[in-house]
Formats: sequence, structure tokens, C-alpha cells
Amino acid sequence: GDAWLIDLAAVDSPGQVPTVLAETLGVRERSGESLVQSVVKAFQVRHTVLVLDNCEHVIDAAADVAQVIAQNCAQVRIISTSRQRLGVTNERIISVPPLEPTGPAVELFNQRALAASSIFEPAAMRPAVEEICRRLDGIPLAIELAAARTASVSPIALAERLDDRLTMVEGTRRSGTDRHRTLRSTIRWSYDLLDESEQRLFRRLSVFVGSFDSDAARHAVSTDEPIDVELGLSRLVEQSMLTLESGPFGRRFRLLEPIREFAHEQLAESERSDLFSRHAAWCLNEVTAIQRLLAGWGELEGVARLGELWPNLRAAVDWAVESGADALGRSLIRPILSEIILRSHYEIGDWIERLLEITSPDDDEALVFGLYWAAHRYSVSQDPKAYQRLVDRFGEPNHVFLRHGRALTEDDYEAMAEWTPEAVIELRRRGDDHLAERAEINVATAWLNLGRYTECDARLAELLDRYREQ
Repeated sequence: GDAWLIDLAAVDSPGQVPTVLAETLGVRERSGESLVQSVVKAFQVRHTVLVLDNCEHVIDAAADVAQVIAQNCAQVRIISTSRQRLGVTNERIISVPPLEPTGPAVELFNQRALAASSIFEPAAMRPAVEEICRRLDGIPLAIELAAARTASVSPIALAERLDDRLTMVEGTRRSGTDRHRTLRSTIRWSYDLLDESEQRLFRRLSVFVGSFDSDAARHAVSTDEPIDVELGLSRLVEQSMLTLESGPFGRRFRLLEPIREFAHEQLAESERSDLFSRHAAWCLNEVTAIQRLLAGWGELEGVARLGELWPNLRAAVDWAVESGADALGRSLIRPILSEIILRSHYEIGDWIERLLEITSPDDDEALVFGLYWAAHRYSVSQDPKAYQRLVDRFGEPNHVFLRHGRALTEDDYEAMAEWTPEAVIELRRRGDDHLAERAEINVATAWLNLGRYTECDARLAELLDRYREQ
């Protein structure tokens, strides 16, 4: 048989769909028949594939045409490309995911770059190309537009300038409709097809970095807003504005990064503060629940959940720092302080030092918090000079935590044996029992290094018995 491409991209109104269909197929309107009926008669016994391309903006009209043809032309097969399903009988959905950044995405980039530049060298440029494809989330149109820039910009320079993905891949495609010539206009086209409630939810979801679940999405919406979050999420997935993923704890959603950047741009100033505050509150709730897992039998689950949360937690801490909300920043970090010690999460140390930058010099309690946990970071990395630079800059309040912290960074075992018990008492007084458990090991460490082996063995045996019971 044959195949026909029915390009609906330039169709301005639903009523034009039958006209474009008939004109493309070379079918003339017959007396007493609609155009679609004339198409049905012409193709009733033909083996044909019809590709209805770009249906989303005329979805109802495209669905009507497809339904009539499918019901009356047994030998015709229809393929529709659309950001949402047609909803017709016997429809089969084939989701087209982003390209794998290290495989097909690179192949696509190389193909387009070679067409744009005769001096492009795929092998030499592969690391930069892989970085570009990863940063563009494997979106084919974005990759094509970026590859076309290699006529004037090297892939290495392009990768370095991809901070604004939407701008860097604009204005480089001359074929196709206007909305296909730039990534921004492509996303804008899809955004304009959403109803007001869907647009509002889409903008709210831009606050999430990485993946999130439906419960998180509900936290991004005010209780007095007329938004059906579950329905909205489903609609955004159907219209390819939101990616649905499977995770170890259930389904997850994600905005591909260029799409998230566009959604973020659409936020009104009046929306931003409240939205980021809601996001930080959700992160605080999540990280507090994770702390309970990390401190008990659910440690493995806690580690996995923290990994899922990490990009959003990072974003929440960033917002707290940028907003000067140092107390909120400390609240977000406090539940996972043990990760500095147990799993060498140095980034927590970076967050702590950024919070120190915005902490009032008169707030001794906040300074002690920051310096003490920075000391743990530099104890693990064995960098006492870095800790001393912090003390020189921010001072060293007289506090048992800081005497204990300095002993840790300097491997001063006499001081460690002296100050650890007092630090443990203070931690327990504050309700930080999990951190106190971690700190108690410091006494055994000190005695071991001081050669007090009998005392060390006794303390370790006591701790082992307690941990087994717990």
C-alpha cells in the first residue's frame, strides 16, 4: 500500500482538518457528501497508512476524523502524533521517551552537526556532546537546535553556555512551523493549549527539582485554589508536559529541565515567595520523616528516600540562604547531620558554611551549630586547617560543642576523651539522641589511640550490646 503524511501543524482551526486531509490525499468533495465521507469512499478498499501529525491543538477534530476513517476503512491504519491521546476506539498509546544521552541522543546530535559544519569531529567532541545531550534531557528538538549551532559555536563552548537552555537553542531552525523553530516556542505552544487550571498547576510544579510524587504536588498548591491536583497531573502527563517515572516507592513525576525552566519563567512575582515557602515546608516534613528512618530499623529505606529528596532539599536550602532565612536552613539540615559522619555527605558541610555567611555575629547558638558540624565535616576529611580558617573568620564561642569539635578536627585524643562525654550529655539534653549515639563512639576511639585498651574494649562491648538491643 501507500503512506500519507497529513501535516496539521499549520492548521489554524478545527474546521480546517477535513480540508487539509482531503487536499493532501487528493480527494475532491462529492455532491451530497462531506469531505470526510469522500475520503472514506476513496480509501475504503486501499491498503494505506495515514499519519496525522501534530494533532494536539485540533485534538477533537482530529479524533473525529480518525474515528470515522477507522470505522469505515478496514485496510487503513492511522498513526497520530500528539501531546495528548485522541481518545478514539481501539487507540493504542505509544509513549516516546527522551533519548538516552549517551547513545541515540549523541547520534542525533552528530548527524545534525555534520550537516551544519564540515569541520565537526564526532570522536573528538564526544564528551562535550554527551554533556550537551544530558543537559538538554535528551529532548530531540532541543538536541537538533543545539547541533545546528555548531556552525558558529564549538560543542565545548556550547556546553559551557548551556545555563540558559531555552535561549541557547533558539533561532537556529528555518524549516517547519514557527513553534518548531525554537525550543521556547515549542514549549509555549504546548503551554497555551493547557486550560487555566492546568497552567497554574504546571507553573507551581516548576518549584520541584528532579522527581516528586503527587503528595508533593499537593503541597505546592494552596488549599483555597480550585485545582484538582490528581486530575491535573494526569492531564499534564497526557499532554507530554510532565514525565511519569517509576521509583522504588511508587510513581514519580518530573518536568524535563528545559520545560521546568520555561514553567519557572511563567511564575508571577506574586506567586514565587509563597510557592518557595510551601516547597521548603514540604522538604522539611520529608527530611524529618527520613531522619526517623535513618535513626532506626528503616535506615536503608531512609538512605534511598534521602537520595530521591536530595535535589529538592538542595533547592530548599538554596532558597533559605538566598532569602536570608538561616533558621529555616538549619531546620532543613538538622535531621540529616549524621550523614556527614556516616556517609561523608560533604555537601551538607557546604550548606552549613553558606548559612554561617548569613548568620548574625551576635547569634552564638547559630554560630555554635555551624562551627560544630563544620568540625565534623573537616574531621572526616582530615583538614584541620580548613576548620581553623572558619574559626578565624567567625570566632569561637566558649561552648562544649566547640571544644569537642576542635578535638575531633585535630585528632587530640586527650581532649576527645575529656569533652566527648559532656558533648553527649548536651546532645541528649537537646533531644538529639541519634547524634549522641554517634558521638559516644568518640570516647572509645580516644581510648584506643591512647592505648587504654581495657577501657576501650569495655566501652565498645557496652555500645554493641545497646545497638543490638535497639
